[in-house]
Amino acid sequence: MSWEKPLRPWLALRFLLAGMLPLLLVAALLLWVLLPQVLAEIETRHQALARAISGQVEVHLRSAGRELSAVAEYLQQRGLQPASFWFEPILDAHVGSGEVFAAIYVADAADSVYAVGLPPGQRRLREDLLAVDLSRWAVLREARQRQAPVWSDVFLSAVSGRLTVSLAIPVANQVLIGEVAIDRLSEFIGRLPAEAGMLTLILDRQGQIIANSQSLLGGQQLNLGHLPIVGDALRGRFVSHELELDGETFIATLVSVPQLGWTVLVAQPRSDALQPFQSIFWVLAAGALVALLLATSATLLLARGFARRIGRYAAQAHAIAEGNYDQSWPLSQIREFDSLANDLDRMSLAIRQRERDLATSEARYRSLISNAPVVIFQFDREGVFELSEGKGLASAGLAPGEAVGQSLFTLYHGHPEIAAQARRALAGEALQFVSRFGHTFFDTYFNPVRAADDSLKVIGVAVDITERMWAEEALRRANRQLRMISECNQALIRATDEAELLSTICRIVVEVGGYRMAWVGYAEHDASRSVRPMAHAGHEAGYLEGLNSTWAEAERGRGANGTAIRTGRPCVIPDVAADPCFAPWRAEAVERGYAALCALPLVLGEQTLGALSIYASAADAFDGDEVALLSELAGDLAFGISVLRMRIERDRTDRALQESEARYRLLFDSNPHSMWVLDVATRAFLTVNDAAVASYGFSRSEFQEMTIMDLSPDEDSPLLSEDIVAVEERGDYAGFWRHRRKDGALVDVEIISHPLSFEGRPAELVLVNDITERKRAEQALLESELKYRELVENANSIILRWTPAGVITFINEFGLKFFGYSEEELLGQQVVGTIVPPTASEGSNLLPLREAISLHPEEFEHKVNLNMRRGGERVWVSWTNKAVFDDWGRVVEVFSVGADITERKRAEEELERHRERLEEMVSERTAELRQAMMQLVQVEKLAALGNLVAGVAHELNTPLGNTRIVASLLSEQFREFAGAVEAGKLRRSQLDGFLSRGREAVELLERNSARAADLLGHFKQVAVDQSSARRRSFDLRQTVEEMLVTLRLTFKRTQHRIELDIPAGLEMDSYPGPLEQVITNLVGNSLTHGFVGIEQGCIELQAQAVGETQVILRCVDNGVGIPTATLHRLFEPFFTSRLGQGGSGLGLYIAYNLVTGVLGGTIGVESSPGQGAIFTLTLPRTAPDRTAPV
Repeated sequence: MSWEKPLRPWLALRFLLAGMLPLLLVAALLLWVLLPQVLAEIETRHQALARAISGQVEVHLRSAGRELSAVAEYLQQRGLQPASFWFEPILDAHVGSGEVFAAIYVADAADSVYAVGLPPGQRRLREDLLAVDLSRWAVLREARQRQAPVWSDVFLSAVSGRLTVSLAIPVANQVLIGEVAIDRLSEFIGRLPAEAGMLTLILDRQGQIIANSQSLLGGQQLNLGHLPIVGDALRGRFVSHELELDGETFIATLVSVPQLGWTVLVAQPRSDALQPFQSIFWVLAAGALVALLLATSATLLLARGFARRIGRYAAQAHAIAEGNYDQSWPLSQIREFDSLANDLDRMSLAIRQRERDLATSEARYRSLISNAPVVIFQFDREGVFELSEGKGLASAGLAPGEAVGQSLFTLYHGHPEIAAQARRALAGEALQFVSRFGHTFFDTYFNPVRAADDSLKVIGVAVDITERMWAEEALRRANRQLRMISECNQALIRATDEAELLSTICRIVVEVGGYRMAWVGYAEHDASRSVRPMAHAGHEAGYLEGLNSTWAEAERGRGANGTAIRTGRPCVIPDVAADPCFAPWRAEAVERGYAALCALPLVLGEQTLGALSIYASAADAFDGDEVALLSELAGDLAFGISVLRMRIERDRTDRALQESEARYRLLFDSNPHSMWVLDVATRAFLTVNDAAVASYGFSRSEFQEMTIMDLSPDEDSPLLSEDIVAVEERGDYAGFWRHRRKDGALVDVEIISHPLSFEGRPAELVLVNDITERKRAEQALLESELKYRELVENANSIILRWTPAGVITFINEFGLKFFGYSEEELLGQQVVGTIVPPTASEGSNLLPLREAISLHPEEFEHKVNLNMRRGGERVWVSWTNKAVFDDWGRVVEVFSVGADITERKRAEEELERHRERLEEMVSERTAELRQAMMQLVQVEKLAALGNLVAGVAHELNTPLGNTRIVASLLSEQFREFAGAVEAGKLRRSQLDGFLSRGREAVELLERNSARAADLLGHFKQVAVDQSSARRRSFDLRQTVEEMLVTLRLTFKRTQHRIELDIPAGLEMDSYPGPLEQVITNLVGNSLTHGFVGIEQGCIELQAQAVGETQVILRCVDNGVGIPTATLHRLFEPFFTSRLGQGGSGLGLYIAYNLVTGVLGGTIGVESSPGQGAIFTLTLPRTAPDRTAPV
């Protein structure tokens, strides 16, 4: 093949690589170990040089700084001297010839040059430099700001034209500045000893070259800040790295000059720095080349010998592969080759024997395949059969070898599942699956393998498993049906509800039995003999709604369920699509996938309850065995329904019996009357209730050891025996007896006895009613009746009893004497016309009044009526009426007690006349008082408005007075300006001054006039609101702020203050005038009464919304508080604690009326002495519709 190589070059290459590997390892060690050491040594040398240069530069600059600091100290000691004092003796001397300083300046407080020292060649420039403005010099500004010496950046001196750096030292309000020349740094670093090609540079803070050691860069002002290594150094990170300069690679090291922030860069060309290392490397490379040549020669000689020997063995192996087993293997003096020859000889003999065995096995295999019910096949990547053998091919309609050369995909195009599995096998997947040809099943195996030419083949075996599949299917169906019957039987056992049972059976038939749908229908005995669906499960999809099935002998009764109910035998429709009896339902059934149907009657004795109908999705799904099992299921279901109904009926009967027993037991135990059960034969107590135990004092165990004779006194025992005999003869018995309690007390009882059977023996149920108290009450009633009759006969009040029809049935002796009648004249007569006049004094009929009293006596329980005596005299009587009702709640009698109040009535009429006169007089005085009150309120308003006007007028005096003064000054300046213009003496400075003062005057006029306008606007709004009751929508905070502008004027000269805590946006639809008056009165009350003896009082106005309809407004002060005794009188008119001191006592009264009347709210106060006062107003956000007082 193309990738095969001859042995000789292959061996030569391997030997050569084995020789080169140590050389390559040595080279790698040089690069990985020696090179980093060389680079570290180079970096150390460079850093040493850079630090030496940095130190020399610092020494040079530090000496210049010390010299200039000495000058600064001298300058500070001598103080302010003339400029000429500093020139020659001081500054020029220090500048000298300019070796160190190019110039020295002294800047005054205005940052102008006050004095300057120069070298001899530039001193002619001194006059030009004096008074020069140095304020833009950054180093000067920084030195003044920091008050410390500051070094500048490098710059080109404007005096000497040399490269310099400045040092600024602040001295009091002056600054001493020295320009230090650095243009000779290049000569300095150029004279330093250095290695070949080494470059030394000094960079400033921006990366600008300010000194270099080679003439190559002399005079050039290059900036190296763009180089990464330089950028890192400027940011404080100093490293050694390579850099490119003018196309050449350098190894560079950087060191900082801390005093000025400069950087010293030492760089050496890479080739010069690594020269020693490269020499060593090339020597080693030459040695490696010589060793490589020698190794190559030896390798070629060894490879040729090995190749010849291997070639002879390969030729012998090729002969054996061609079938020539008679060749002998060549022997060798090398032990390994000789052993290989012997092993290969034994291998050729073994191969010859295996070929003979393989031929024998193939013959047996072909005989087996030809007679076994299997198929063995092989196809290639394209699906073309290369092998197709086996007796099983007949089931697929093929003969052995017939499929060879045909494509699997074409031959089995009707079996897409086989083609899909074949594609998976061709993808390299080993598979096993079951395929079906008609009624034959094959268990098929696909096994992909690689042929000798690396092509993919699929070898397969298909085994006929038809009989096994049918047996497994039958077993599955049997198991499924048995499990279905088992679960149905479990459901029958657990069922408690018939509808739930039917639904459960249908669900089990579908889910466990694997059927399409199942339903249960009950046979109705109506005119049409309809079948009513009771439960269903599975894929029903509305099928039963249109079923309309019957079990009558009709077209729709010939279906499976109708036939099963009518005949009492199972009915099977094997093919729904073909059975003519199923025609009415065929379309609906086919649409839902029903293919076969089995209807099973639910027979209970001689009666058929209904049918269980089961639908299958495959035709011919119900064979004889399956129908027998399903019939058994239907029989179990019918029996289960019968048992369930009997169980439900028995449970209902048991519950009713238990409930009845519980009711009677409850009635017996909870009865408030004593009850017991007596044994008829022994008269012993069998059981007693709780009331008997409580009433008689005996315990239950004591009762059960007693007889009824133990409760009767000795004298009553003979009578009791006679009654017992009477009960036995007559049954029920009622009577009165006396019983003895455990404590010996005798009680009167009424007993009712009833015979019954108790625990299987004759007994009596006895109800005992204790009538001891009733008898006592009857005796007391009798005594009371006697006393009552005596009381009625001797009472000093009229006592009357009359029927709802108005007939008098009783009147006492006092009543007869009062009205002037005898008992015979009144009893049985109508009350109207005898003791009640037919008409009232004004002529109205009084008969309806009598009827009203009879119908609604509770409304006339206490009534004063005009009555009449026998002679016609009208008298006033105060009646107390009580109705007497029968058992049905009807009035049967009215009991009336009357008292003569004629004299009192006449006195009341006289008093009424005096009261009416007094009310007229009070009304007149009240009107006069209200008029006076309105006048006082108006006076209060005018007084408040007057105080407001006085405060505003005082406040307006300030802005108006300022405006007048400014206007006068502006007028005077105009006259002066006009005079200068007319005289022609107007100067630029005079014009600028006039304009400046004019602008100031205009600004003052605008501010003061705006202030006056604001005050007038606030005053106008507050005055309008306070002098009217106009309703409008307003922002509470804004309205209060406007009011406070004027209100604060009332205590401007005090130390009191008002604070506001009202949120913005709190809208109200109300009367701002009355609200402002209320707040004014509350604030005035705090100022007048609350801050007595307090110099710094505080009033806080707070507001908050309560929901969407109300606002709570509080006026809080920290004054002396209000005494508790006067809190409840604060809002009374004319109440004041400053009587005779100007207080009217109407302020809080007016506030109360405005809040409760106009604003529709409430006002309250909380206070205690020394703790200030809190007035709380609860106001609606929308005031009620009413007119506020003027």
